[in-house]
Amino acid sequence: MDIYSFINSGDVADYCREIGKTWNPFEMAVIIGRSAHSRMADRHKAWRELIERHPDMPTPAAEMYPSYGSLHQKLAEVIGYEERALELFVTPEEGSFYVHEISDSSMFGRDETFASYEYALAKLKHDLRYMRGWVRDRVTDIGMTKCYIGSRHRIDCTFDVSCNVVRLNVAYCDERFPDIDFKNMLDLSTWFGHEGIYFVDIPVPFKRGDLLHMGRGSAFVLDKLCDREKMIVERSNESTGWGFFIDDNKTLHLGADYDNDRFEYYHGELKREEKILLYISMYLKGEIDLWALFMLQGKIIEEHGLKVGWSHGHEYGWGLELPQSVLDLEWPHVMPDPVIYSGIFWVIAEDSDLSDHQLLMFGIPCDSRGNITGAPDIQPNSMSGKTYNHKITWEAEVAGNDIHDPYNLNPYDYYPRGRVEIARRRATVFLNPRLNKPAIMDEIRLRFGLGNHELTKIRVVEDGSFRYKCFLDRTEE
Repeated sequence: MDIYSFINSGDVADYCREIGKTWNPFEMAVIIGRSAHSRMADRHKAWRELIERHPDMPTPAAEMYPSYGSLHQKLAEVIGYEERALELFVTPEEGSFYVHEISDSSMFGRDETFASYEYALAKLKHDLRYMRGWVRDRVTDIGMTKCYIGSRHRIDCTFDVSCNVVRLNVAYCDERFPDIDFKNMLDLSTWFGHEGIYFVDIPVPFKRGDLLHMGRGSAFVLDKLCDREKMIVERSNESTGWGFFIDDNKTLHLGADYDNDRFEYYHGELKREEKILLYISMYLKGEIDLWALFMLQGKIIEEHGLKVGWSHGHEYGWGLELPQSVLDLEWPHVMPDPVIYSGIFWVIAEDSDLSDHQLLMFGIPCDSRGNITGAPDIQPNSMSGKTYNHKITWEAEVAGNDIHDPYNLNPYDYYPRGRVEIARRRATVFLNPRLNKPAIMDEIRLRFGLGNHELTKIRVVEDGSFRYKCFLDRTEE
């Protein structure tokens, strides 16, 4: 079973797979249950495999919810419960009818009623098949409800774009399940709700200033990730990420969003009013200073009469209104993205903690796919002809050069070093493990332009081999 495939964010799944993150059987069951994109049949198959191949264990207690003695037994109950719920949902009953829904962020459709599940499903498939492509791409929710005439009872079902059942909700139809302890099932549902009380540690790769989105939502710039485990223990706000975004009224806000394991890097085109997010990203990453941000803000306020006011109908409250004159500005000419560089570097320092250091770099300007875009300071000298060789570069440019006094007297492999490679909109930083420190990594990101929004990922590879060894490593040998 590929447990990573059940994580809601593809970028988070890739990161967990890359670092080899593992979970115990209960945590795996929760990850499977909270998977928003997996079909019900796939979740049941994964749970059955977990029962067959992984050891049993008690479930942890939380708040008023008890610990169950057998995870396997409870998973079997959940599977049986959902299968009975699905059977009831598709079975015709006197006085029942079906309504289907297709919606996205800007439209909501409730069609006519149907006497049977088969007719409603056929109409749902027909509507999806004959939608225009651009409309179908915007669909976020596909659902069907079984209603009962003269009763509050109903069963809600969600589907994927291929009309496979994803999830059932029978919270409003409990009286039709007399053969099970319904409260027990409600307790179990807390495992699988995305705001459930059980904390599962799912590491994420996101850093302050990253341009992200959740599902098919709008872009936002991450400010900070909250300590969700602490918030759950303290029973405080469940929001797990704070960031800047532009609302429908073209107002800039700092707000909260839920479940950072659903966040993904934003790869789409930004709308006019959203382009300011690129420069907020640059500021949060330290690529422009506060002075530059204040100068830009002051210029805009002075020239375009910005004002602070309430964004009517929006839950987050105060924000900065952006008038049309500002939205029409050519933002990239006001503050361009940093130039991306591939190349090599050394961290010049004599102390073991590297606190007092200087970053010496030789870079080649390139685009996000690694194509050279400008003339480098020195010509590439590697065998590939596209980058630099540490030894050749040091001996030609540093050794004996008074500009680099006094460290020019040392050999090329004396100081810790590394290189930056750019390909497929991703940056990979290979370096001596000693260099993987926040202050040094921030400087590498800044000097090599890795905050450019065209780059979707920065991967750091610690290489302790002879390739990057320095005097500090040899001293300890």
